[in-house]
Amino acid sequence: MLNFNSKADVLDIVESYEFVIKILDNVSDLRKNLRLLKNAKSGLFASFANDCKVEFLESAIKSKSLNNKLISCKECKGLSLLLQYSNKSVNCSLVYRFTQNKKTQMITLCKVDSNLDLESSKAKVKEMQVVLNSKDFKDSYLSLKDYLTMKKNQNDLHILEAFDMYIKSKDLRNETIANYKRMFNLHVLSYFENVKCNNVTEAFVRAWLDKLHKKIKYTDKIFILMKNIFRLLKEKKYIVRNVFLEIDYKISYKTHKYKKLDSISENDLKALLNVDFVNKKYKTHIKDTLLFKMVLFTIYTALRLKNVVMLEWKHIDFTKKILTFKGSEMKNKQDFILPLNSGALAILKEMQKCKISNFVFDRNLASHKIYISNVIKALKECKKALSDKELKRGDRRKFFCKLLRNII
Repeated sequence: MLNFNSKADVLDIVESYEFVIKILDNVSDLRKNLRLLKNAKSGLFASFANDCKVEFLESAIKSKSLNNKLISCKECKGLSLLLQYSNKSVNCSLVYRFTQNKKTQMITLCKVDSNLDLESSKAKVKEMQVVLNSKDFKDSYLSLKDYLTMKKNQNDLHILEAFDMYIKSKDLRNETIANYKRMFNLHVLSYFENVKCNNVTEAFVRAWLDKLHKKIKYTDKIFILMKNIFRLLKEKKYIVRNVFLEIDYKISYKTHKYKKLDSISENDLKALLNVDFVNKKYKTHIKDTLLFKMVLFTIYTALRLKNVVMLEWKHIDFTKKILTFKGSEMKNKQDFILPLNSGALAILKEMQKCKISNFVFDRNLASHKIYISNVIKALKECKKALSDKELKRGDRRKFFCKLLRNII
């Protein structure tokens, strides 16, 4: 059985492997070449390279091809030379073979070429053997590759990499991921981009919070996101301590109070659904607008805003008269099936006639883009139909916010 102990041995093995591969590619007589090599082996030209060629040829004759080879080092346990042939090219590399959880695994150390440093590879193997037996590694429950990567990046991990790691570790809805990315890019990345995660201090975080608190009201949401990111880093031992846990946000900073608006009343709904108004600019009756159809569909189905806005044709089964949502699209993470009543079906069939994309309520179907400011403007124009009494500016804003949050 072949094995190696020096750089010269490795290069001879690689050369012999490539030699036999060429014979196979040229469809030469394997047995004739084997006789010639055996004669040379017993004569003046005997060498380690010839021994390798003989063994590879015998293997090729036996299996009618030359399979991938794994050749061990004499002195260093676990160090092996991996020879692979694919797509008419030979790949040679030194690997470390070890057993973890009763499974044999491999980690590539380096590619084999004329500049090979075998002693360096032997030293790496000895380091990995020490790591495998260490308590820190066993307590981490990581694979050896992940553990070594963690140790390598422990002092170099960037906040963006930490954020990506956190997103991948969580089972989040697409809308939540998009919201987190927006908050992170706007309020975190620019401040943390030149600091490694392991160098973030409490003073640094407090300075960031002081600056952020002057700009936006919802600083607590961003603080919680960052605290969770650093909690994950602490669990995976990328950082020594989570400085965000050392800050009591509620004591140190004023928490924004969220106003809970009252639900829209039955009379408000009736007024909205019975409104008779034609928009002069777009020459469209309000009941023919995309917004009105969305409001009416929401009332018929009692779905959340984002489920209505992001409703796709693939969710609809006209035969069974149902809507089907996957768990990843729902807030409670459970698959959801909703039977459709005649009113909702009528709206969907009407929307099907003007289908232009995967989305049922595609905003390009609207006479103008649907932004909150445009919605408020449209409802403002029909305020006389909603109420006989003139609404003051403050009351009007509250009413429209209540309308948007509770109906749409």
